[in-house]
Amino acid sequence: MMTSPAQGPSMSRDPGRLIQENRRYRRRAQDAESHAAQLASIVTEQGRMLLGVWMRGVLTDPADFLRYVDLDEVTGPSGEFIWTAVDEATDRLLAKRPYLAAPGDNPWQNGVRAVDWFTTEE
Repeated sequence: MMTSPAQGPSMSRDPGRLIQENRRYRRRAQDAESHAAQLASIVTEQGRMLLGVWMRGVLTDPADFLRYVDLDEVTGPSGEFIWTAVDEATDRLLAKRPYLAAPGDNPWQNGVRAVDWFTTEE
């Protein structure tokens, strides 16, 4: 079927088909947004786990980090931890409250930083 120049190519399409196509694309977009939110949540949770593992060697009670440091200071817009910011926050925390430091052979006291452990950049 030929379309006249006045109709244009979109006028020849069935409106019902366009509605179905639009719904399909909307559903895909909603699914993608939901999946992205789930992934962001997973990234945040895994970051918290890594933070807890790291803080076990640095603080007597790893939960003290979350008590005294605002997570917005050490996380990016997607919830990922910025390990250089974690190091800076840990420096400030231990400077103010040195009694929170883990006793014994503490990696922090030996100069090892979280960014060294958790960053893959070289």
